[in-house]
Amino acid sequence: MKVSEFKNLGLEFVKRDVIRGFVTKDRYVVNEVIARDIRLGDYQDADVIEFAWRENTGKMPSYTGKSDAVIGEDGYDDNTTIMCSPVSGFDWSIDRQCKTLRWRPSLIEDVALQKPAFHEKDKPAFTQAMADDGELPPVGSLFFDVDYSSKTPVLAVGHLFGKVVNALFYDDEERVEYFHTDQGRCRPINGYTRKESHVNFMAKIFGQEGSALVNELFEKLYDDGYRKLTHEQLEQLGL
Repeated sequence: MKVSEFKNLGLEFVKRDVIRGFVTKDRYVVNEVIARDIRLGDYQDADVIEFAWRENTGKMPSYTGKSDAVIGEDGYDDNTTIMCSPVSGFDWSIDRQCKTLRWRPSLIEDVALQKPAFHEKDKPAFTQAMADDGELPPVGSLFFDVDYSSKTPVLAVGHLFGKVVNALFYDDEERVEYFHTDQGRCRPINGYTRKESHVNFMAKIFGQEGSALVNELFEKLYDDGYRKLTHEQLEQLGL
């Protein structure tokens, strides 16, 4: 997107935003001078490459577009969540324990914002082999976010900070929400990953299917090298 497009959405450019010149294609890191020139009408056709994080001041920004936001508690940077949503979808109060810490305009583009079908042949696929190899779902593919649902698919619309940005479509409303998901929480639509197959089989033997506590135990056993399914059984499962 161009500088002018973000300005039309009410954005004020700040230091450390990064743009690319329209004619020379030179890369510019915004400083006070460039920020002033943008306000005065220069650089309008420049492409935006990256946005700096902005601190939450406790007031909703005047920018009306879509933004990335870091949600968490002060002083606990290792336990934060990055979400993508229209600015109006975030809580901007700063007197809460868990709150919006930082934000920036999002460069994740909307991708075919109509509810996707389960089986569209021209769509990229997120396969079990990709999941086992630690790959992220390809942009445009459908998958399950296990933290949300094993029945409602989400659409991969981008990658950011080593996570996949997914779009969740609501059945009863004309709206879409965006979330960031770790690779390990992404499940292919068809079947289970190799690890999940071992864990589910071990849980079934003990009659404890669906128990989060038992699954956690068997996941640790799997990570330590224990296997219950044979190669032949895995092949029968298509794994």
